[in-house]
Amino acid sequence: MKKFAHILANENDEKFILKLLEELFTKDELAMIEQRLKIAQLIKQKIPQHTIAKQIKASLCSITRGSKMLKLDDSALGQIVDKYFLNDK
Repeated sequence: MKKFAHILANENDEKFILKLLEELFTKDELAMIEQRLKIAQLIKQKIPQHTIAKQIKASLCSITRGSKMLKLDDSALGQIVDKYFLNDK
């Protein structure tokens, strides 16, 4: 994963990165990543976990995991959600 993170950090072409992700992951895997980002966004918006589960048909395990990751002091997920999902950038 370290090499993959390095590659993503150094590539600037969004279309190329999307193509790479589509070649590496199945449609279901990509949908799961999108769902986890949506879960994190909704948690940050203080939406109750049971509401999130019903709204996007996510398991409570996935929602709980997202919540735990967002509680970390240095949560990269939290930083990404704040920067790209909650501030419309």
